[in-house]
Amino acid sequence: MLACQGLSNRRIAGRLVVGVETVEFHLTGAFRRLDVSTRAELRRVVAGSAADGIEERSS
Repeated sequence: MLACQGLSNRRIAGRLVVGVETVEFHLTGAFRRLDVSTRAELRRVVAGSAADGIEERSS
Protein backbone atom coordinates (compact mmCIF):
# COMPACT_ATOMS: atom_id res chain seq x y z
CA MET A 1 0.00 0.00 0.00
CA LEU A 2 1.49 3.29 -1.09
CA ALA A 3 0.28 5.19 1.97
CA CYS A 4 2.17 2.73 4.17
CA GLN A 5 5.32 3.45 2.20
CA GLY A 6 5.10 7.09 3.27
CA LEU A 7 3.86 8.61 0.03
CA SER A 8 1.70 11.71 0.28
CA ASN A 9 -1.80 11.75 -1.15
CA ARG A 10 -0.52 13.91 -4.01
CA ARG A 11 2.26 11.44 -4.86
CA ILE A 12 -0.12 8.47 -4.64
CA ALA A 13 -2.52 10.27 -6.97
CA GLY A 14 0.30 10.94 -9.42
CA ARG A 15 1.42 7.31 -9.43
CA LEU A 16 -2.10 6.01 -9.92
CA VAL A 17 -3.13 8.79 -12.31
CA VAL A 18 -6.18 9.74 -10.25
CA GLY A 19 -7.19 12.87 -8.40
CA VAL A 20 -6.02 13.66 -4.88
CA GLU A 21 -9.67 13.64 -3.81
CA THR A 22 -9.97 10.03 -5.00
CA VAL A 23 -6.99 9.02 -2.89
CA GLU A 24 -8.43 10.83 0.12
CA PHE A 25 -11.81 9.14 -0.38
CA HIS A 26 -10.33 5.65 -0.48
CA LEU A 27 -7.91 6.21 2.40
CA THR A 28 -10.74 7.57 4.53
CA GLY A 29 -12.71 4.39 3.86
CA ALA A 30 -9.72 2.18 4.65
CA PHE A 31 -9.03 4.08 7.88
CA ARG A 32 -12.66 3.67 8.93
CA ARG A 33 -12.81 -0.06 8.10
CA LEU A 34 -9.53 -0.75 9.87
CA ASP A 35 -10.41 1.52 12.80
CA VAL A 36 -7.24 3.62 12.52
CA SER A 37 -6.80 7.37 12.40
CA THR A 38 -3.17 7.84 11.32
CA ARG A 39 -0.84 6.46 8.67
CA ALA A 40 1.41 5.12 11.44
CA GLU A 41 -1.49 3.06 12.78
CA LEU A 42 -2.28 1.94 9.23
CA ARG A 43 1.31 0.74 8.80
CA ARG A 44 1.10 -1.26 12.04
CA VAL A 45 -2.19 -2.90 11.02
CA VAL A 46 -0.87 -3.79 7.57
CA ALA A 47 2.42 -5.08 9.01
CA GLY A 48 0.51 -7.12 11.59
CA SER A 49 -1.71 -8.62 8.91
CA ALA A 50 1.32 -9.58 6.84
CA ALA A 51 2.96 -11.15 9.89
CA ASP A 52 -0.22 -13.14 10.56
CA GLY A 53 0.06 -14.71 7.12
CA ILE A 54 -2.42 -12.49 5.33
CA GLU A 55 -0.96 -11.49 2.01
CA GLU A 56 -0.82 -7.79 1.17
CA ARG A 57 -1.99 -6.72 -2.23
CA SER A 58 0.64 -4.89 -4.19
CA SER A 59 -0.62 -1.78 -5.94
